[in-house]
Amino acid sequence: MTYLAALCSPLAWISIGGKLADISLSEAFSSKDSWTYSFIKVLAIPAINIVALYILNITSILPISFVGLATVVIMMATPTATVAAAYAIKFDKESLLTSNCSLLSTVFSVICMPLWIVILEVIKSLEIFG
Repeated sequence: MTYLAALCSPLAWISIGGKLADISLSEAFSSKDSWTYSFIKVLAIPAINIVALYILNITSILPISFVGLATVVIMMATPTATVAAAYAIKFDKESLLTSNCSLLSTVFSVICMPLWIVILEVIKSLEIFG
């Protein structure tokens, strides 16, 4: 079972690559929906989480440490899970769009992750979270 569990992500990546091989890279990057999704996934969702966790922290509803905040923000700024693309491919429902979103959010995440680390360091220096 452990061996099979380790194969899940690589097999999904192969499926995504197979779908992306059907189109040119410029087509994948020209999809407005993929760009919108990637922007929301990698930039907007982590920012919303920072604001929500800040409100919960100052109201003492959910006190959270800086390590907890950083974990949530980094986790939310990661690319799309490959399992979503695997399901889309399996059920033949928008598999090309899902593969494009996975590709673009991965590239976008690699570019934006250092930005989130800098933002988290600024938040840490402000000592907002205990």
